[in-house]
Amino acid sequence: MLLTSMTSAREKLRYIRLGSTENILKSLNHVVNIHDLRSCDVQKIYKINLDSNSIAVKNSTGVIITYDNLSHIKFLCHQISTELKKRENIKYYFVIIPQVTSAIEFLLEEEGLYGIVEVYSLLWQPVVIDTNLISLELPHVFSSLFLEKNLLLVPSLTRSLEHLFALFGQPKNTFIHGEISIDIYERLNEYCFKQSNSNDIDYFIMFDRSLDYASVLLTPVTYVGLLDQTFGITNESIEINSSATINKRKDPVLKEIKYKNFIDVSNYLKEKSRFIQSEQNKYNNNMSVLELKQYINQDLKSILELKKQVATHIAACESILNNMGEYYAEITELENNIISDIDRSECYEHISNMLLGQKITKEHVLQIMCLLSYYNQGMQGDHYNEFKSNYFNIHGYEHMTTFYNLEKIKLLTKRNTMNITDTINAQTQMLNNELRSIINKLKASSDIPSTPSTLNRYYVSRIVELIVTHKYSVDNLCKLFPSNCQSKIYDTNISKDKLTFVLCAVGGITHNEIACLSTLEKNLDINILIYTSNLINAANMLQQCMS
Repeated sequence: MLLTSMTSAREKLRYIRLGSTENILKSLNHVVNIHDLRSCDVQKIYKINLDSNSIAVKNSTGVIITYDNLSHIKFLCHQISTELKKRENIKYYFVIIPQVTSAIEFLLEEEGLYGIVEVYSLLWQPVVIDTNLISLELPHVFSSLFLEKNLLLVPSLTRSLEHLFALFGQPKNTFIHGEISIDIYERLNEYCFKQSNSNDIDYFIMFDRSLDYASVLLTPVTYVGLLDQTFGITNESIEINSSATINKRKDPVLKEIKYKNFIDVSNYLKEKSRFIQSEQNKYNNNMSVLELKQYINQDLKSILELKKQVATHIAACESILNNMGEYYAEITELENNIISDIDRSECYEHISNMLLGQKITKEHVLQIMCLLSYYNQGMQGDHYNEFKSNYFNIHGYEHMTTFYNLEKIKLLTKRNTMNITDTINAQTQMLNNELRSIINKLKASSDIPSTPSTLNRYYVSRIVELIVTHKYSVDNLCKLFPSNCQSKIYDTNISKDKLTFVLCAVGGITHNEIACLSTLEKNLDINILIYTSNLINAANMLQQCMS
């Protein structure tokens, strides 16, 4: 409908150019297929290269689809202005994801394109990433909301949430934690609750990413988490190399091992390799023609497909090992010491040696130092200054902006510079002392493996476990936190069979947390649906701070 509305009866779309990143194309595939685009007479779809000096359209119409990134849009405006000077009969359209803002309209006016380039908003419905995971696939939510304090995305996130409640009805219990989450929830139009006769959601839990940065900073221990950190997962696609790609939803091997500890994955792949070899050895010269035909048509085809999948995963494991394998055990032990508060000075020295020896990437060493600072509510002044100076000397002074951004969101700070307000804010980002004491009691009976990335310290999994195992009401949960928390009980008639939870993460959720929640779902016999603005990991979070 959007594409059709942009064309008259005589004028048809000839080109769609995808602005910004290729992630748009992958997300767009979930919204509209190529056949539907062809019905609008779209001849070609391709990615705009932001390094290119031209976006020339051979025919009369061009549509540019881009995220609401002002720097990208300004660049595109310059290119359009150049093309319009050459050919005045070209018609351009901007499709802005998720919405057109006043800042974009002002930018078009400054560039002299207001009224010349037509602008449309596009907020697609959440993309199904996994069986229990749906995502809006908006990659810049974290930087916009928490780094830049830009709330222009809040109305779009609110509308998306209204669509969810229009389908499932009003939740029976809500627990909203975080300043931005409260803002989003309070903007909801109550009419959306009345569009559905059902109320399938027993508990709706919504939280800001800024409440628990530690879950993002911990190095993943699960296979899918390491895949995401090493290669990046776009929608459901993991590109290992130019000739090998893993489909997160369709790959049968990945379904079996995605939440396994990385150490166990190699043993699984060895067993699969032995199985493939034994199946191939079944072929022998004594087979009858009928047996040979059946072997070729059925068994051989499935074996070759499995062999290809296993080979892809072996290549992925090799890349992960090349990236951090030599120091993986060392890093996980170091992180365990940090979150267990074992010898802070020794932890700092260990990280400094990694920086000076350049044992790991600059992003990874920054990630671990942020974890140390975050868990200790800041670093000693001399440690902070020394690390900052060494980092600049090794990796360049262009990272001054990076340190400014990390300090801005309280990830890497000097302890003696934090005032009373900052200290309170830092404390509210983690579970307070009362909740942490409850967590310590839960550890003894928990079935979740005791590894650094699943050490029962995830904020969202703790909340779920308190509700299910310890029968906490949402009102009692609110009493555990000093501020920016609200709850409401709409219906006391909770499901007697399986409880249904919808967990909404504003600013992204990690594969570590998803793995932990999947384990809880199985162990506690409940249903969990994860609804998030995007998937996030330490690498892309720090990249947004570096850009």
